[in-house]
Order: sequence, then C-alpha cells, then structure tokens
Amino acid sequence: MKLRPLRKVKSNNVKYIGLFSLAALALLATGLLVMRMQSGYQTGEESEASEVVTPCDFAPDISSCTYDTKTVYEVDGVKVESITAYGRIFNFDVNGNPWPNKQEYTKLLTAIPRYAKGPCKGKIDDKCVFEGRIVEEIRGELIETVVAYGKTYKFDEQGNAF
Repeated sequence: MKLRPLRKVKSNNVKYIGLFSLAALALLATGLLVMRMQSGYQTGEESEASEVVTPCDFAPDISSCTYDTKTVYEVDGVKVESITAYGRIFNFDVNGNPWPNKQEYTKLLTAIPRYAKGPCKGKIDDKCVFEGRIVEEIRGELIETVVAYGKTYKFDEQGNAF
C-alpha cells in the first residue's frame, strides 16, 4: 500500500478555529476555578478560618492529584474517610468535613508517633509514602495495618505496634 501525502487545504477559517480554541480554553479554566472553589480549594479571597486543606492542594497541579491510600472505617458511629497522599494523612467524615476537628484532621505522617517509629522511620517530612493501609474492627477493637517500603505494620487503637 502506497501512502499519499495529505492534501494541502487553503482556508480562511483558521483564525476562527483559533478564536474558538481560546474561548473553549477560557471556559475550561473558569470551570476548573469553580470546581476548585466548590471542593474547598482556596483562591486567596477566602479567610483562613474557612480553609480546609485537601490532598490535591499538595499536588504539583490539580490534574496530577493522586492518593497513596484510602480507607473508610467507623468510629463512634461516624464513618471516616482516611486518605494518605503527599506524605500526609487526611481524615474526613462522609460529608467531607474535617474529622475529628479542623485542627487535627491532617498531619504529616512523620509527625504521628506510631508512623515516625514504624513505616516513616528515617523519612523526612513529606517523603513518607504508604503502599497500602486499612483500618478494620477485629474483636471489637480498631486495628490499623500499614504496608510501606515492603514491610507490614500493625497498630492498635492506642497506636501501639504489635
């Protein structure tokens, strides 16, 4: 089969296609900004008192946001969604509110004693990455299992390793 070169097409519509592309890009950017504001992202106009940080706030850009782990468990009748990403842990109730409160819902993994002594030992600030994490109730007690750097760690509700 012989390939033929594409025909050259002369058109005056090129400038309109360019304008259309710019308009579409502007609409896309506006839509992303609205989505960002609705999902708790800060635009600089909100007060710090209303700031809720999400894992994607630490991503290089919103389109590359990823989670390392995500697990859902129940504590005292509250379903908690717990996410690790970018060396941090984030805890939200199922409605997306910070859990247990705005001061304690997110931390560096290296700042949590059980992780600092276990899976994050020797890691610097936001460089600790979990490969897997689950929190489950076993015999009436919440047990957390973390897989990081090829090892498995288990913790009881008080954060004790076993």
